[in-house]
This record gives sequence, structure tokens and C-alpha cells, in this order.
Amino acid sequence: MVIAVFVATVPARAADTQPAGPPPAVGLDAAAKAGGELPRLHSLLVSWRGNLILERYYNGARAGQPANIKSASKSVISALVGIAIDRRLIAGVTQPIASFFLVERFIVEPIAAVH
Repeated sequence: MVIAVFVATVPARAADTQPAGPPPAVGLDAAAKAGGELPRLHSLLVSWRGNLILERYYNGARAGQPANIKSASKSVISALVGIAIDRRLIAGVTQPIASFFLVERFIVEPIAAVH
């Protein structure tokens, strides 16, 4: 099993804009060291405003080596849904997904069983 962390890049709201500058001091060295202590972690990459500011590989992994990340799409989708809720683009996690699609396209006619 591989542990994967994804950060989605989305356009900032006007209230979110900050002046350009260095990344906040968040202890990247400590994060890199902690990553080395996780036996299932293969890589740790941190991007700040489009620049890769930390790139570490662990447990024999390499940058160009494919990795089986299992069901990472769930992590990406949940992050994007959280962003959409925060930006009031969707009502919340209880909003039916069908409201995003043309319902007529998903109506399935019954099929008669032939014996």
C-alpha cells in the first residue's frame, strides 16, 4: 500500500490572494524526516505557488518509477468537493449527484427477459 497526498491547484478567490513571497515556515525538513520513518511512503512532494519546494523519495522509490497508488481518486475527489463546498459551488455533501446531470440521459428503459 502506498500513502498518497494530493493538493489540487484551483483559482484563488479575491479574498485568498496574498502577496508573492517565500513559502510559510512549516517545517519541511521535519516533514521530510518524518516521511523517511513511514515504511509504506514512497514519495513526498510539496509545491508552493507552482514551484516544487520539496521532493523526497523513500524505500527504493525513484522519480520516474510508476507507483500503484490504489484508489487515490477518492482523495482527489474529496479534496475537490471540499473546495467546491467552501466556494459555495455545491450545497454540501448531501446534495444528490444527479442534480449535476441531465436526468433524462440516465433514465433506463426496462429490458424484457427472453427465455
